[in-house]
Amino acid sequence: MEKIQLFSIRKFSIGVGSIVLTSTLLTSEHA
Repeated sequence: MEKIQLFSIRKFSIGVGSIVLTSTLLTSEHA
C-alpha cells in the first residue's frame, strides 16, 4: 500500500514539475 502511494506521489510531482518547467520556458520566451 505504501509503495503505491509513494509511486503516485512521485508521478504527481513529476507531472507538476514538467508543467511548471514548460510554463517557465514559455514565459521566458515571450518576455
